[in-house]
Amino acid sequence: MKMKPAPGGPEMTKALSNQYVLGIVTILLQILDQEFFRDVALFLSQYNQRTQRYFAETLSEFRARYEDFPDEEGLLAVPDYIEKLIDMLEALYQHDDRTVGFLRGAIVEQLIYQMVLQRYSSDECFSNYRFLDSHNRNVTGQIDVAVLSHKDLVAEGYECKIKVSGIASEDCDNLKALVKVAHNEEYAVHVGIVSFENDRSVKAKLEYLAAPSYIETYGLDSIQYLRDEPQYIEPDEYIENE
Repeated sequence: MKMKPAPGGPEMTKALSNQYVLGIVTILLQILDQEFFRDVALFLSQYNQRTQRYFAETLSEFRARYEDFPDEEGLLAVPDYIEKLIDMLEALYQHDDRTVGFLRGAIVEQLIYQMVLQRYSSDECFSNYRFLDSHNRNVTGQIDVAVLSHKDLVAEGYECKIKVSGIASEDCDNLKALVKVAHNEEYAVHVGIVSFENDRSVKAKLEYLAAPSYIETYGLDSIQYLRDEPQYIEPDEYIENE
């Protein structure tokens, strides 16, 4: 098995390196086990533009809800990292609506990339790559987060969507193709769909698409487990007609 770059369009490529995207992801990685992470993820899923009703009110509620220590005058204050994250969200949504859509999607992709990368070296985990077989034939389309470890003979692939509505049959087909080539070339493999909505909604969408059971769901109830080594499908466990 091999991999090669499969960058998206210029808007998504630019979004993935946006300073607010990277700053937000840095903080989200630190608060994965906190309720505030879920609040921010749901905010990003719900709001696609700053002119939506309750946008400003929701950000203000974050500040009020997470006041937890006194400032120099003895008044309750918002922790610095929360204030910084809220400021970056406000700045991100100052872009035009189309750009905001790419930036929100980039946050999901960058978050998952950074989470999975922690388990691999930098030459094994990539953002926006496709898989090839040993004969240099393309076997998948672009996969948002892709892993190939020749040392451990394992592969991973994750498609990342801000909302469940963005999950398409093409995403499932890409992951199915990855599992099949991994089986043929005797690599253990793990694949999944990630979304900033709850696990139940992700599972329901995959059932609607008749996705095979080995495509794992990572919604807001389980996304933190992507930091851990997954349960791989071993080469002799793959069932082709799933």
